[in-house]
Amino acid sequence: ELESRSASMIDDIKKFKDLRGLQDSADATREYLEQLIDGYSKKIEQLDELTDMLSHQYEEKMQKLEKSLTWRNLEKLKSKLREQGQTVYELQENVKKMKAKTDFGGTKLDCLQLVEKINSSIIANLQ
Repeated sequence: ELESRSASMIDDIKKFKDLRGLQDSADATREYLEQLIDGYSKKIEQLDELTDMLSHQYEEKMQKLEKSLTWRNLEKLKSKLREQGQTVYELQENVKKMKAKTDFGGTKLDCLQLVEKINSSIIANLQ
């Protein structure tokens, strides 16, 4: 480990002694990065132009669509469907409430038990 680190440091020292080589390497890297920046800047501009063009086309098609009689009828039908869905929901809720108010199952069971007791009592008295 120590030998590899010292060899690495010796290589670094040799590289740093060659100032002209370091400068050339830095210049080459800078030029390469500037080329990349220019390329990406052009791509961004192209994408911006494409986005603007597609947005404009979309807006034109939406305006044309909104002027269409079929579109207007469809929007009316969607609105009507939403209203009917809301009405159905409200009716379901009202039915649940009314069902809870008119659930006489417990009362029926109580009555049947009371009748059973009365019948048992009558039968016992008759014997």
